[in-house]
Amino acid sequence: MLFRSASGVIARDAAPEALIKSVYAVMNGVLWVDRKILQSILCGVHEHSGVERSNGLQDLTPREKDIVRAVVMGQVNKEIAESLKISEYTVKHHLTRIFDKLRVANRVELAVFALTHGLADHTHPVPTIARPA
Repeated sequence: MLFRSASGVIARDAAPEALIKSVYAVMNGVLWVDRKILQSILCGVHEHSGVERSNGLQDLTPREKDIVRAVVMGQVNKEIAESLKISEYTVKHHLTRIFDKLRVANRVELAVFALTHGLADHTHPVPTIARPA
């Protein structure tokens, strides 16, 4: 039996425009989590975290913090590399170090952690995803 992980989660009552945007985002390699669902997750993290995770934010370099913010914005490695004028390999290396420092397993956990700990602004709009030709 083949198991695949989800690349996106969207609310059942999402507007058609949001559904289309999410499909294009996933097609472009972005992990998509609907804002309503992300807010619900964040509320759950605050309510059920009896022990605060050792922050680890103080260990992040300024460049790593830039990369975290870009991940929260939904940018893929290629977009991050282009905007920061570094290679995709370097972005991947930074992400590995960030995951280790913050003890998160993937980009979604990183985004939730960053939003929960004030590293990124959750009110910033999600970037427009270019539609494939």
